[in-house]
Amino acid sequence: MKIKIALIALFISLLSLPFLPVNAASEKEKGTVFVSADENITGNLFAAGENIIVDGIVGGDLIAAANYITVTGRIEGDIIAVGQNINIEGEVGGNVRVFGSNININGSISRNLNAFGSQVTIGNETRIGWDAIIGGSATTIRGNIIGALDSYSQKTFIAGKVGKNVKVRVLNNEDDGLIIDKNSVINGNLDYYSKEELNLNANSSISGDITWQNLNINKKSPFLSWLWEVAFSFLSVLFIGLFFIFITPRLSRQFIKEAKNKTGKTLLWGSLFTLIAIPLALILAFTIIGIPLSIILISLWLAGLFVGKTIATLILGDLIFTKILKREKVHLFWVLLIGSFVLSLISLIPWFGWILSFVAIWLGLGSILSYVINKPKNI
Repeated sequence: MKIKIALIALFISLLSLPFLPVNAASEKEKGTVFVSADENITGNLFAAGENIIVDGIVGGDLIAAANYITVTGRIEGDIIAVGQNINIEGEVGGNVRVFGSNININGSISRNLNAFGSQVTIGNETRIGWDAIIGGSATTIRGNIIGALDSYSQKTFIAGKVGKNVKVRVLNNEDDGLIIDKNSVINGNLDYYSKEELNLNANSSISGDITWQNLNINKKSPFLSWLWEVAFSFLSVLFIGLFFIFITPRLSRQFIKEAKNKTGKTLLWGSLFTLIAIPLALILAFTIIGIPLSIILISLWLAGLFVGKTIATLILGDLIFTKILKREKVHLFWVLLIGSFVLSLISLIPWFGWILSFVAIWLGLGSILSYVINKPKNI
C-alpha cells in the first residue's frame, strides 16, 4: 500500500510542476545544465536537458528531468527527478522522490526517500533521516536508514542498518528474492510478503519478529486501483517519452508540427498501418520466404503502438499548452508531462476510452510515417 501511495504522490507532484510559480526560481532548459561547486541558487531550480549536474547549492527544491542526473552538491529542499540514470551523492535537506532506470543514492537525505526504478542502490555512505520506500526490479540497501524501510522488488538485498520496521514484498520466489546480510542491523520487525515462506529465522541481525504473509496481489481498493492504473500508465509513457524529448527533440517537434498541419493525412497513415499490418503479416506467414518478413512486420506493429502513443502524448500536450493555456514556448518535458496525464485519463473512459486511445495512436504513428514519407532527406 505504501509503495502505491508513494508512487501516486510522485505522480501528483510531477503533474503540479508546470503550474507552480517560478518567480522565485531558476529555470534552465538546454542540452547540459551545470551548477558549479561555487554557484549558489537562492530559489528553486527547474531543469530539463540531456545531462543535469549539480555540484553547487540550491536554496530550494530541485525539479529535474534528463537522461543523466548527478547531484554532488547540497539541495536545501526536495529533489523530484525523472531520468534514465540518477545519481545523488550530495546532501538533501528535504525529501527525495525519483523515478528512473538506474538510481544510485550515496549521500545524506534529511527526510524521506521514494525511489522507483529498475536498479535501485542505497550506497554505504547513505543516511536517510526518515523512511525509505523503494520499488524496482533489484534493490540493494547498504546505507543507514533511521526510519522504516518498505520495499517492493523482485530482488531485495539488505546489508545496511534500518532503525525501525522493514516490510518487503518479494515478487521473486527464488532464493535470492530476499537476502539479509549477516552484518546488517534491523532494529525492528521484518514483515515480508511472498508466495512461499523463506528461510530467514536463523538470521540474528533482526531484533524484532519475523512475519511471513502470502502475497495477495488481488486484494485492492477500487479507488486506489484506479488511481494506480492512471499513475502507472502515466509514468510508463513519461519514461519512454524521455528518449524522444532529450535524444531526438528536433524530430519530436517535427512530428508535432506534422500532426497539426496534416491531421487528416497523419490519421490516415496511422490507421492504415495499424489495420493492415497484422493481416498482411498473417498472409506472409503462410509462405516460407515470408515468415521472417512476417515476424519483422509484427514487431514493427507492436513497436509502432508504443511509439505512436508516446508521440500522441506530445501532440496532445502541445495542443493543451498552445490552445488552452496560451503558452507557446514550453519545454518538451512539460508538454510530455501534461499529455501523458490527459491520455492516461482518456484511456480509462468506459467503452470509448480504448477507441480514443487508438485514434491517438493513429495520430502519433501517422505523424512519424507522414514525416518519413514526405521528408526522407531529414531522416
